[in-house]
Amino acid sequence: GLTRATDGVKTAGGGALAGGVLGAMVAGPFGALWGAQIGSSLGAGAQMEREERDELAKLGLTPEILAEAQALATDLAEAEGALSVLRDAQRRERERLYDGERRAEELYARAEAAMRADDEEGARTALVERKQRVLPAIEDGKAALEEATRRVSRAQDAVDVLAGRCTALERIIEGGAVNAAELKARSAAVQDL
Repeated sequence: GLTRATDGVKTAGGGALAGGVLGAMVAGPFGALWGAQIGSSLGAGAQMEREERDELAKLGLTPEILAEAQALATDLAEAEGALSVLRDAQRRERERLYDGERRAEELYARAEAAMRADDEEGARTALVERKQRVLPAIEDGKAALEEATRRVSRAQDAVDVLAGRCTALERIIEGGAVNAAELKARSAAVQDL
């Protein structure tokens, strides 16, 4: 999306701006960003690049807005990547906790079976392992899962904030494109007179 679309804009290739203008005309403000990537492979001279930059500015797509869009896209992609890693860690903690709880149940069932078979030593061994090794590991696992869940929540909040900033920037870009379209329509109407 936004990251790939603005890659062409930040290079010196002049076609990025032409593609941006074409993309804006065809698909709106973010079409400008996508078009910039396509147009970057076309190449253009310095004069054409200046003209194209002026056209983008008329659409409200200044170099500052494009740079901000690139930065936001990069930040959002990094935040989403971190969130994915943290969710994987949370899932692993949940699986470890589940495995520990299952092991505790197995040891308890083994102790019960040993008692029914009059194997007090076997029952004691199973219960001691459960109490000394498995139950403390379960408590540690619960704490680790709670911490992993807090980390996921914080990361999700960060992703939500960045996504909100992207939406706000999109509205700014759309507003500039609407204003530019209205100006073009008025200019065309005046020329037709």
